[in-house]
Amino acid sequence: MKNIFVYTGKGAYQARDIEAFLAVFDCDYERICEHDFAELGQNDLLIVPGGAIKEYEEVFGAHASEINKFITDGGTYIGICAGVSALSATGLIPKVNHAKGFAELYVTDSRGDRFDVLTENPPELPEIDNAQTLLSDKDRKPVALGFTKGQGTILLLAVHTEGSVYYNKHPKEFSGAKFLQKLISSEE
Repeated sequence: MKNIFVYTGKGAYQARDIEAFLAVFDCDYERICEHDFAELGQNDLLIVPGGAIKEYEEVFGAHASEINKFITDGGTYIGICAGVSALSATGLIPKVNHAKGFAELYVTDSRGDRFDVLTENPPELPEIDNAQTLLSDKDRKPVALGFTKGQGTILLLAVHTEGSVYYNKHPKEFSGAKFLQKLISSEE
């Protein structure tokens, strides 16, 4: 079972949404900031929530070697929205651009199951060799990808599946949260 860590350091202004989600689904977790990245290991799962893109790029760019080692040694990285940009700042994936705007929409998984999600200035996911599409929008454009790097796993979500404190989307009633819960459970 992997230990869950939520990045709550510089720029992580949407960490409370992930913390609310984890509380609803009775998941134990610890908070982590950029000063502790070197302590992450192969039995850990790091969730980088939505946040401030510029701050994330600065922080994760400065700690690229620790994040790269964490993932390639067997850790799991889940980047949500700006968490995708954070990973791109490490050089592990190509640079991403972000669209502007907010929307509530439905997405589907590979079985055709539909989930509610939110988008808020979402990243455009880069093309990555051997990446599996986890969720697609109505135009079949990937909005969530999963792939391996070394011994680790990277899960990138351009959409918010966790629910939202600000937008009053409680994780118990928000179907996207059920997708995220399954995704985390499959990594534990």
